[in-house]
Amino acid sequence: MKEFIAETGGRFTYTDDILNLQELAISFSAIFDDCSNFVISGCQIAGNDIDEGYVWINGKIRHFTGAKGVGFPYYIFEKNTIDTVTYANDVNKRGRVNYLCSGGNNIPNELDNVTNSVPEFIEIKETY
Repeated sequence: MKEFIAETGGRFTYTDDILNLQELAISFSAIFDDCSNFVISGCQIAGNDIDEGYVWINGKIRHFTGAKGVGFPYYIFEKNTIDTVTYANDVNKRGRVNYLCSGGNNIPNELDNVTNSVPEFIEIKETY
């Protein structure tokens, strides 16, 4: 495994640097490959508020920003998006996939843009 080092003085960033950082993140995720959806850390309940935290949903680690004044059960669900970037010849194509999550009192029933499936979720109860 390679470790990225950026000392003061204006280091250039290379494609290899980005690929190595991505490899590190993907290898870390491999720890949870056989797990069902769960809260990794945070997401503590205080009254009707849920703290921010990290969750494992549909094979990806995602940051949950937290929620205030929620009703229970509350669902943290995947919400994936695709960013387009400009390639050579000014052509816009997929540049990255954002594996995000959101929350609410209902599970979305529309297909996710990235997975083309109904979003996976974690159900949070008052006693979760």
